Amino acid sequence: MTAPSNSQTHPMISVVTVNYNTAHHVLRCLETLSVDTHPRIDRVVIVDNASSDDSKVQLSQLSEHVQLEWNSENIGFGRANNQAMEHVDSPFVCFINPDVRLTDKSLSSMVSYLETNPEVAAVGCAMVSRDGEVAAESFRYEPTKTASIAKYLHIPKAVRRALGMPDYYMGIDRVNDQKDPIDVEILSGACMVLRVEAFREVGGFDPDFFLYWEDTDLSVRLRQKGWKLRVLPSIEAIHFKTSSQSRQSLQFWLQFGRSMRLYFQKRAQQRQ
Repeated sequence: MTAPSNSQTHPMISVVTVNYNTAHHVLRCLETLSVDTHPRIDRVVIVDNASSDDSKVQLSQLSEHVQLEWNSENIGFGRANNQAMEHVDSPFVCFINPDVRLTDKSLSSMVSYLETNPEVAAVGCAMVSRDGEVAAESFRYEPTKTASIAKYLHIPKAVRRALGMPDYYMGIDRVNDQKDPIDVEILSGACMVLRVEAFREVGGFDPDFFLYWEDTDLSVRLRQKGWKLRVLPSIEAIHFKTSSQSRQSLQFWLQFGRSMRLYFQKRAQQRQ
């Protein structure tokens, strides 16, 4: 692991987002990412994964400062992000979901933190719901198979604790009042700022993950290379959780389960 160059006085950041039938959310997200509020933004790259709605009409009206990539088929979340990275030449990149809204200067603050902490590959922020509650997903342990299955099956927390099952999240009660940076094992892919150097060192997102668990896998591979991951609780982002795939749908649970199985198969192969 090597530290980034400090040759640039004000390093720039690229923003990458993937769209699939959520153009209205992309437009709202970009409203919070203007150059006025985030002066370090170098470029914005949007990859459309063959949306079937009017996304092309809506997104085609964006300014010339936004680079649009149109896919003829849905190639998956991780692969689409990797595709966008082919157009990124800034030292830092922010991966952000369309349904996330950032506060003013937050990107600059996250980049500044990475500049002064060369051992850190990536940072996240406190993800909050629309009513202002900090989401448990902001602070995550590396998942065990037992904790993941319990979460997948919606086993109540009280039951999990009574049975001595490991936690999936670090616990809001432990971090809710924290303002100092917190070391985490997994960063949420809904909004993370990374060193491009570190992202490329590990080969980017694993394209075998079509959707879900790709951020967990990336986080593990970064830490295996010796990098640190941290959350900056003083920086907040609103996560509306309005994805293109309903979390109550059969399709969601089937895909989540496939990705979870793939993740643990990869970890088992590494131990052999």
